[in-house]
Amino acid sequence: MSDPRELHRFLVDLMPRLGAMARAGFENPGPVTYKRPGNPVTAVDRAIEAAARASVEGAFPDHAIVGEEMGASGGAARLRWFIDPIDGTMNFIRGIPFFSVSIGVAEGNTILAGAVLDPLRNELFHAARGDGAMLGDVPIRIGGASDLLHAAVSMQTSASSEFLNREGFMTALHRRAQKTRKLGTIALELAYVAAGRMDLLIAGKGTAQAWWDIAGGWALVEEAGGRVADLEGEALTEATTHLVAGSPPLVEELLAMLAASGPRRE
Repeated sequence: MSDPRELHRFLVDLMPRLGAMARAGFENPGPVTYKRPGNPVTAVDRAIEAAARASVEGAFPDHAIVGEEMGASGGAARLRWFIDPIDGTMNFIRGIPFFSVSIGVAEGNTILAGAVLDPLRNELFHAARGDGAMLGDVPIRIGGASDLLHAAVSMQTSASSEFLNREGFMTALHRRAQKTRKLGTIALELAYVAAGRMDLLIAGKGTAQAWWDIAGGWALVEEAGGRVADLEGEALTEATTHLVAGSPPLVEELLAMLAASGPRRE
């Protein structure tokens, strides 16, 4: 396995430069185009990804890169960098100050290092496999909620999500959880789970969850003592469409609730 610490050091150096680009573009993101309905992109997204790619290519020319805006390069290289230049672009273009820059590095299905930056608050969440998770210079851990009754639950769900299409599940979750939130940037929500600001995240849609959205935050949750799993409680793959992230007991409770819910709506 490659050295996660080397990858981590590179990320900690790179992310503030990308964050400065995001901050500069927040007040004036420029023209907005749509890759598909409901999926906007700006010149700021593209510029940040281009800068990140150039830095990675210069330091690790034999690695592959998978970015939201510019696709994949580097072929079948063993190590892959997953880049989301602005996670939460809809918030970004509407002036909602809740978005992030996210990068994770994977070897196969193992995340070696990850970082999520909130540019406006200048909060850098970062982790290397085996070394724990940090917010700046301070170690972070998942929250201590023992059950959903005491948990704040964040959601990233679409109309095609299994969570919405299981009879009665969302109603039961809203009644059971202490609080629910839908913040619009899955990378930062994963970081918040790692830091104990949120206790659990559920996310899912009808298509595979892009790893550029989750690789950085996934590293944080696992290194902060949490668990990231699919709806069968298994490890994620690039075909995974739904995930649950949080403390192991909360993940188990949520998955049991889902299994006990009614049949899927057709």
